[in-house]
Amino acid sequence: MTTRSLAVLIFGLVLAVATLVPAFVDRDSFPFSNFPMFSQDHSSREALVLQILAVGADGERRPLAPGIATGNEAGLQAEAVIRDAVGRGERAVAELCRAAARRARRAKERFVSLEVASSTFDAVAFFSGKVAPLKREVHGRCWSGAGS
Repeated sequence: MTTRSLAVLIFGLVLAVATLVPAFVDRDSFPFSNFPMFSQDHSSREALVLQILAVGADGERRPLAPGIATGNEAGLQAEAVIRDAVGRGERAVAELCRAAARRARRAKERFVSLEVASSTFDAVAFFSGKVAPLKREVHGRCWSGAGS
């Protein structure tokens, strides 16, 4: 066997092993992936959503649009900003909430307070019209400062 043939054989084996590794490792990395968003068990109907909620004078809560909540129009990126603030603690949550309140006032949103919250929904029921969360954890609150 020539050196070139041996090199091609080794390269082929390395490539084959690298291609099979994601099937046995719970890890998602470029360029080889086990596509966890599709391959993980999704037997739970529950979905956890981090959001900033506007609380009206009547106590009704509604999620702020991503751009108002975090300054980022992309929903998943906005949720990542909220998740990051929650992970960093009370001070970061308070800063995010105050910034969201400023954006909401500029957008003429009507609210008494804002809540930074983790809401758990039944995903199937949600898309059937039952939009109330199963549970909600409030990480922080701030007020409008304008009495609106």
